[in-house]
Amino acid sequence: MIIKLKDKIHCTGCSACCDICPVNAITMQSNNEGFLYPNINEDICIKCGKCMKICNKTNDKEIFAKPVKVYAAINKDKEKLLKSSSGGLFSVIADYILSQNGMIAGCIFDENLIARHIVTDKPDLINKMRGSKYVQSDTTHVYQRIASLLREGKKILFTGTPCQVAGLKAYLGHIPENLITIDLVCHGVPSPGLLEKHIKWRQSKLKGKIIGLSFRNKSRINKGTYYLMKLSCENKTQYIYSWQDPYFQAFLQGQDLRESCYTCPYAKTERVGDITLADYWTASDLHPSLNCKNGVSLLLINTINGQKILSCVKNKLDIIPTFIDEAVKSQGNLIHPCSRPQIRDSIFQNIDNIGYDKWANSYFYSSGYIKSKILCSIGSCITPEFRKKLKRIISSK
Repeated sequence: MIIKLKDKIHCTGCSACCDICPVNAITMQSNNEGFLYPNINEDICIKCGKCMKICNKTNDKEIFAKPVKVYAAINKDKEKLLKSSSGGLFSVIADYILSQNGMIAGCIFDENLIARHIVTDKPDLINKMRGSKYVQSDTTHVYQRIASLLREGKKILFTGTPCQVAGLKAYLGHIPENLITIDLVCHGVPSPGLLEKHIKWRQSKLKGKIIGLSFRNKSRINKGTYYLMKLSCENKTQYIYSWQDPYFQAFLQGQDLRESCYTCPYAKTERVGDITLADYWTASDLHPSLNCKNGVSLLLINTINGQKILSCVKNKLDIIPTFIDEAVKSQGNLIHPCSRPQIRDSIFQNIDNIGYDKWANSYFYSSGYIKSKILCSIGSCITPEFRKKLKRIISSK
């Protein structure tokens, strides 16, 4: 038997093939762009074919479900809301699962600022799962741990990108009642290798080791955008708006995503999770009765399991029904993946050729940076209406 997994363009890096291998012949290794891909050790592979079977199951139609209810929702706990990227719904659901003696599987930044999925019931680690991590997380061996806990009867909440949820379901082969899954409306994922280079570049500017990273900090929510990066060193803190950061901009413009993200089969209204969470950018216009000042989530309930969870946590939320058509307008990745820009052909090679420092510093001479700086420099001196008109004029040049 010839073992053949998905090619580079379609492999999502979910690691299900690695976890299912009975002889540990598959390891996840970084390629030249810093993304994790499965590597098969032919010397110990027994050609059982389990990895191929599970790889093909990640796109099975039966794991998808159409949303049955759609809401705009906000965590009533303001402290937890302000520590979350959007409406703070993950915290509400995680707290409920913990109250049922369950455990939470989600992504944290570890002590080396590497994004990893872990399974835990420790509140301090679960708190680290809050907030957006704009990088692909390592899920290696997490599915094995979840399967073991499910067999013990533990209730498990898993949250991740749709391809990670699909990987877990393919690994399990069935969907136990004690498993709750949350998928996120995903823009796509940059590589861990690129983020590592970016952190080193920022450390050289800060002249100190970065020990904390938040992409969507709300410390200055009344002074601008939700896209505010917070970098924490031992003796200093720096706040950086998205337009001031080359890594952030490359991500938002879809320049450095994993190849599979551009053909993502999960970027549609049919979802793989029991619950889907996302930012709901247009909620304040559609639902003026809802106080969206500190963030609001788009909440899709896709399964009976999802409905049961909502009924148990609804009293913790400010929640109002909304419409899937409006949700799609707010979140384009609910109907299509990000477009692959031409620069994706060369961005990683260019970084390798000239070095990350030179590539990052060149951003500050780009037209996008200059336009953003002009808008932000004069933004506090003009009305919001005039600012919108000016932005349209500058963007058209």
